Amino acid sequence: MFDKQVCTDNEEEKAHYQGLIDLLTPVFKSYCSDRGFDICVEAVQVYGGYGYTCEYPVEQLLRDCKIASIYEGTNGIQAMDLLGRKLGMKGGAVFLNFFQQIQKTTAEAAKIESLKALAAKLDEAVKRLGEVAMQLGTTAMSPDVKVAFAFAKPFLDVAGDVCTAWMLLWRATIAVQKLEKAAKNKDTAFYEGQLQTAKYFINSILPITMGKMDAIQAADPLTPYRFYGGQYCKYGGYPPLVSPGSYTLRPKNPFCSIEKYFWTLDIKTIHVYYTCNFRGGVCDATEAYIDHRRGGL
Repeated sequence: MFDKQVCTDNEEEKAHYQGLIDLLTPVFKSYCSDRGFDICVEAVQVYGGYGYTCEYPVEQLLRDCKIASIYEGTNGIQAMDLLGRKLGMKGGAVFLNFFQQIQKTTAEAAKIESLKALAAKLDEAVKRLGEVAMQLGTTAMSPDVKVAFAFAKPFLDVAGDVCTAWMLLWRATIAVQKLEKAAKNKDTAFYEGQLQTAKYFINSILPITMGKMDAIQAADPLTPYRFYGGQYCKYGGYPPLVSPGSYTLRPKNPFCSIEKYFWTLDIKTIHVYYTCNFRGGVCDATEAYIDHRRGGL
């Protein structure tokens, strides 16, 4: 991609490839550095206790490669860059071009009988990635912007998985063609390895990616919220008293205890009355936190 951007004399193509480079730079940097660290973790595990000691080089590799996810913009920053800036480049046209590049590969792979199933699975993952991107992008432009960015890193990870599946399927497409044309030779094992790697990743790893995308799409925009003590509910009057067993609220001020609390009709605003045990009276300024999914903190 970098070579094509540099070598082409066509300005339209140059802009096309530059857009893809800009879009995928956060993914390349973050995803590869995270997976590299994971590989080193597994290497230490393979060596067992010996891997943890300095007698073997894997402990140094593990320590040294960790910096890759920290410098040049931590991976969390890269994820926020992907969601906050890169998805919307040129009105989303760059992200659409990225999808079209993957679909070209899946279309070629679908022509090969042994790769049809893999191509179909990658197509489904690409479709889901587009849905997730649309949902997060919409949420990022809403009052729930923090919810969107809370899932920026998981989104980058699934984008990296889809990119990896794309590259592996592309390599497998070439490998199958090479295996069909050539008799057994020194390269046969290499091409077989490319094919088996694509099968493993798309059949075993990509389903996990789909589950991660399920989790992102199931993000609850109502939590976490901060709630403040108050005298009147948002819509006026007092809705039914919330049972103490329904939620658990804890004042930020340890000297305060909750006297009673009410919820509004949208269940987004909780109005709480506090009794201040330190000075007595009502402590309206005290803050409380609630997580209605887990029954409180």
